[in-house]
Order: sequence, then C-alpha cells, then structure tokens
Amino acid sequence: MTSSALTPEQERLVAIETRMRALDPLGAAYWKLKSERNALRAATDRRWRDEHDFGTRAGRWAPLPWPRDTKGRWRALRELIEAYWVVPVGDVVTATYRSAPLAELTKRYGRLGASVRQWVALTDELKGLQKTVFRDAPHLGPIRDVFLSVMTQGEGDYAWVIHEDALAEEDPPVIGFVLDVADTQRFIPDEQPPAFGPYGSYRRLTDFVRAHLDAYDHADALQRAWATKPTPRSSAARLLPKRWANYLSRDEIDDVIIETFRVDGLALDEVADTESLAAAWALDADELQEMIAFALEDIGTSLGVPLDAGRATFETRAAIVAFVQGKAAGRAKRRRRPRAPEVVAPPAPTPPTFTFQPGAAGESPPPAPSELARLVARADPSYWNGASGATCLTWQHGQETRRVFASVASDGRWHVRYQFPDGSSVVAHDAARDRDPPITLVLDGQPQTVPANQFVDADMAQRVMLRFMMEHGAPHDRADWRVPR
Repeated sequence: MTSSALTPEQERLVAIETRMRALDPLGAAYWKLKSERNALRAATDRRWRDEHDFGTRAGRWAPLPWPRDTKGRWRALRELIEAYWVVPVGDVVTATYRSAPLAELTKRYGRLGASVRQWVALTDELKGLQKTVFRDAPHLGPIRDVFLSVMTQGEGDYAWVIHEDALAEEDPPVIGFVLDVADTQRFIPDEQPPAFGPYGSYRRLTDFVRAHLDAYDHADALQRAWATKPTPRSSAARLLPKRWANYLSRDEIDDVIIETFRVDGLALDEVADTESLAAAWALDADELQEMIAFALEDIGTSLGVPLDAGRATFETRAAIVAFVQGKAAGRAKRRRRPRAPEVVAPPAPTPPTFTFQPGAAGESPPPAPSELARLVARADPSYWNGASGATCLTWQHGQETRRVFASVASDGRWHVRYQFPDGSSVVAHDAARDRDPPITLVLDGQPQTVPANQFVDADMAQRVMLRFMMEHGAPHDRADWRVPR
C-alpha cells in the first residue's frame, strides 16, 4: 500500500510506530506517544494493522531491559503485558494516584512503598482482565494481620505474601508459602522451590511479578523478551523478620482464596446459582466445575458425606454459596476474638494409600512437592523410564485403584497417561505438536512409536502428578486428556 493510499489516521500511526521503535521503551517520550498510538490502533482496521504488525500479535521488535530503578522495572512490566498479552495499559502512576483498594490498604498499614502502590494500580487497571494476563489470582488482603497477600495459586496450594514490616519499602520482598504435605492444614515457607515456574521467594516485588509473567502463557517467547537474566530467587528465611510465626494455617489461606471470588464488589448473598457465579467471576466451564468440586469437597468434609460435583442440584449450588458466606462470616468472627486451638480430626478408618515407583527403583512414598519438581526438572530418562519404560504413581482406596504413568523423552517432554479404576486410560495431549514426527519410547518393556502430540511440557507433567497426589488421585483438569489411538 503506497503512502497516497493511506488514510490520515494510518499515516499518523505509521509515523508513531516508526518513531517509537527508535525510542527507549522506558523513557518518558515513549510513554507519551503510547496513549496516542493505542487510540489510533483502536480506530484503525485490524486487518491492515496485522499486515504491518501493529499491535495484533504477541511479541515486540527488541528485548526489554530490566532496570535498576523501580519505576523503570514497572514500565518494563507494563510494556511486557501490552506486547505479549495484547492488553493496552497506561504508564506507571504518580504519587497522586488514588483508588478504593489503595485507600483501604493505606488506612490499614499506613505508608506504602512505591512498588506496592504500582502493584495496586496495575491490578486496578487490569480489573476484569486479570485472568487474561495472570495464570493465578492477584489478591490484596491481610493474612493473620502481619502479611499482605499478593497472589494465590489457582489450585490453592501456594501463596505469595509481603510482611507488613516491609510494605513501606521501595520494592519489598515477596515470600512464597507452600502447602505442607506432612500437615495439609498449614502452609510453610518454600525453601526448596522447583527450578521452573514462579515458586519461591523474591528480594523485590517487581522480580516476583516478572517471574510470574515469564512462567506461563508465553514462556518460550518470553525467554527472548528480556535483554538480561531475571534476578535470582532468595531464601524465605533471609527475607522474613525473626519474630514471625513459622507457618500459616490452611484456614487463613482458604479465607484469602474465598476473598478472590468477590469481583467488582459483588456480595455473595446476591448470587442465586452457579451460572450467576460463573458470569460474575468470569469463569469458563472448566473453571466453574473446579470451583464447584472444591466447594463440594469442603462441604462434604464438614458433613461427613461424599458429594459429587456431577450431581450438583440447585440446593447443592445454594449450599456452595452458603458455605462461602459462612467462611466469610467465620473470618469476621476471628477478627473479634482470638482463634481457638485447632482440633485435630481423627484419622479416617480406611485412608487411601499412595505409592511412587520410578522405572529404575522400587516402590516408595511419593516425594514432597519440591523434590518432585526437582526430579521433573532433571528429566533423567534412566530414573523415570528405567527398564519398565515409565514411573508409576498409584492411588488405592479399598478395591479402587487409579494410576498415573509418566515417561520422559530425549527432548525433555513427557508422556503422561492416567488410568481409571476400570483399566481404561487417557493421555495428556498437546495439539501444538500434531504435525511433529512420532517419538519412540520403551513402554511395557517394548519399543513403541508414540505420536508427538501425546507429549507435554515439564510444567504440565509436574502439575498432573502433584494434583494426583494431593487431590485423591484426581486427574488434572487443565490437561487436555485424550483417549490414545
């Protein structure tokens, strides 16, 4: 298309796009032009913009720096979100920025440092789009009156927090807490996080946000998005004050997770059924079923009876809402009076058993999450595959047995098979590899040619195995399970 064929808006957009690619992406001139550029993009035909790569595809023309100053790091994060998630965001906020969440935090904690204010502003700006950008749930709320929650993991087994003593710092440290497999009623500092993902503790809030963005949707592309390596993770023990209590209870983390269900100020007693819940919380069908399953499991535990998400009636849906309201009411009561001593429930008469049998070793109890992550990251075929060709995780309760078989290929990708109690199986599927050549694995002692799309990345393999161990032998509902052919 020649210059004479361009509309005035297109000519101006070409000039701005060309000018911005020559500017420092963290400088004032770049961000001054960005608002005009975004307005012109919105007013210009998308097909024409796609031909010129003007804001229609994930990526940018040059790697981003990771500056030494806090303002520069927040500008880099905002530029990353806009470039790779194609979600327009404005410049960093100034000291005059005001919002209801910020006012509430200031009233509770006093002066807040620059990074906490920028994180509040970013979550305010992304309201309604947070699930588009973040894999887990950003949340700003108190835990045990000494921690401010920053984010909770979708599966409810991990949380990132800032200690109140650090909130006034320029860019405070973020502490990672993981569910204690030895006592699932409490969370402990994660001192042995896996080598991949955003797990662990960080010396600065900006380092944590970068790590979380880098870990998920565009993980491969984001390895090339930065001009410098990320700041190394730190030890939780070094970042926490000496006088803290060494764990957070499951109930405290549950309160935070339940609080994340509140979107746009919606009161839970205004919600009549799960369809309304789904619309209010912007959940897709799978996420809605996961929420129902978790709520039914907790309700069933409190009533002493099993409840199946597939049988959720209107009355059960109402019970979900009542259950969440009850948790919120319990939280308010705990603020008014000291927490009563925790009552340890008696063990179940016939608890399920788990065994873990690597291809190259005998049966043993399942490893802790941090050890499992380390083993997955190593991806050693001689350990995982061995002579049998696969590691087997077995869940058994009475006559019911479920299994997960995991094998690792030479390229570090994983073949993961879930076996139901009736002996039928499904495999984790990756549609992006539909056209790749097949891979040969030794399965059940025999070489077999396996389609490449039946291999998933290490992150998904670890999540499937961890969910299997922690959720009563359940298959991970984020995996794309297919019947093998």
